[in-house]
Amino acid sequence: MPNVYCRAALAAMAAVCLAVPPVSGDVVQDALSQLSPEFAKGYLDPINEGLNASVNSGIFRTGDIPLAGLNFSLDLTASVISFGDANKSWTPAVPTGFTAGPVSTVIGGTEAVTLDGPGGAELVFPGGLDLSNWGFVAPQLTIGSVLGTQAMIRWLSVTFGDQDVGDMNFWGIGGQHSVSQYFPALPFHLAIGAMYQKVELGSKLVDANGLALNLTGSRSFGRVVRFEPYVGVGMDSFAMDIKYDAKDQAGNVIDEIAVSYDRKTTGRFTLGGNLKLPILKVHGEVNFAAQNGYSLGLSFGT
Repeated sequence: MPNVYCRAALAAMAAVCLAVPPVSGDVVQDALSQLSPEFAKGYLDPINEGLNASVNSGIFRTGDIPLAGLNFSLDLTASVISFGDANKSWTPAVPTGFTAGPVSTVIGGTEAVTLDGPGGAELVFPGGLDLSNWGFVAPQLTIGSVLGTQAMIRWLSVTFGDQDVGDMNFWGIGGQHSVSQYFPALPFHLAIGAMYQKVELGSKLVDANGLALNLTGSRSFGRVVRFEPYVGVGMDSFAMDIKYDAKDQAGNVIDEIAVSYDRKTTGRFTLGGNLKLPILKVHGEVNFAAQNGYSLGLSFGT
């Protein structure tokens, strides 16, 4: 019977991941090579928002932290956010005399936009990748417990090749501590958690880091098969740096451009649930954050 559960859950995870189209690294690099730093920042802003929202999803899924003993779980969580029309375009601050108007972001329409200026001058803004969703998959190992505290580690290193953004290196470290142990009369479990994460995409394209703080409350129902709804309230802090090559019309690299996004702090509210079977746990949640989204995942362990 557990094998049936595993196959069904894995199929659901695959459906989530396949719903998110790949991002072409060559297209992004070529587009950036045409842009000055201030224009590149506006063009890539959805990646900043998307990473912030998706990386910090699916981390804290229970308030029930054992006070002592050896317990562990190995999780795989897929987080997906959906972009709205407002994320697909932006209006650059062009020099005096140029026609002002909206242009595509990296997830916007594929057509380039030309803004006309005085004396026949032109500003050409590249098209985007026409994406509606952004996805992120994160393995997570949780080990506990000492004095109601458990450690959490995330790590992933993937080589996508020419079809995607490029290599991705991702790691995170954090933990959760039981708050409800100090309040025995509470009718539910409560835990506070923190997670620091770092993401690198491509050889140098994106270097980002984030800190997630969260207070999670949950309560379990059932015995052999248990359902545990949970609610989380938290704060995400996120910063991102970008580097890309500027090229001349012949395609030769003439300079390396660096762009930094200021650290941004946003709130997060989470509604989710765990379906706990022997050894296997399936979890899902909806997040209201910098970009709204959802997560679905599997956990194996105690």
